[in-house]
Amino acid sequence: MDAWIKIVRHEGPLSLWKGLLPTLAMSAPQTALIFYFYSGLLGLIVKLIGDSDSAESPWLSAAAISGSAAGAAAKVCVYPLDVLKKRMQIIGFEKARSQFGKVVVYENAWKCILSITREEGLKAWFKGLWPSVLKGAASSGVIFVSYEAVCNGFAHIHKDDVNDSNNP
Repeated sequence: MDAWIKIVRHEGPLSLWKGLLPTLAMSAPQTALIFYFYSGLLGLIVKLIGDSDSAESPWLSAAAISGSAAGAAAKVCVYPLDVLKKRMQIIGFEKARSQFGKVVVYENAWKCILSITREEGLKAWFKGLWPSVLKGAASSGVIFVSYEAVCNGFAHIHKDDVNDSNNP
């Protein structure tokens, strides 16, 4: 609450949404890519290991593998946007960052892009990629296993309801 109050007092209420546009610019394509990759990978895995509707189907493994791989692949695709978002979000904290070395201040997103590329090179757009990929893979794997478990549960409930209504 203290941070929230200080931000509103010093920068105004609209400052609470300061990073919304960069976050949406990264999150929307990442989410779309996760579902795209998940769908394709799940279909491929189902073809390799069998019919997903059979009782013996290892849906849990297929969802975990597909979800994790989809999360990792999507994170790699959008990671430069994540770097840009994080660099833009730290604007205004120059004093606090001064103890950690060189402090760069970016006027806007385009100048940030040019500065990073010119001064740090293309590799800078992928600094910290691997921890982020691992986090993305783990979280997507858990999300899709949970999703498939809930869908599986509802399918079994529906199947039981249909069977019960057919047996008077």
